[in-house]
Amino acid sequence: MEKEISVPRSHMKELLAQATFEAQVVTATRFASALDSLIAHICKSEMNRTEIIELLGQESEKLHNSILNQR
Repeated sequence: MEKEISVPRSHMKELLAQATFEAQVVTATRFASALDSLIAHICKSEMNRTEIIELLGQESEKLHNSILNQR
């Protein structure tokens, strides 16, 4: 038999706010890391403007799709 633990509503709001903040930090860190990798790839491959724009469009689409698939 499980015992229910009651938590004050104000504390639940604090926990939710903290969890939301931590999730935002993780998302921002992953996004920054992906941008760093993309920058390194562009520099290493010496892409021209057109290729860079095409690559950025592809990466944007992948990011958009990954966000939609998480829902």
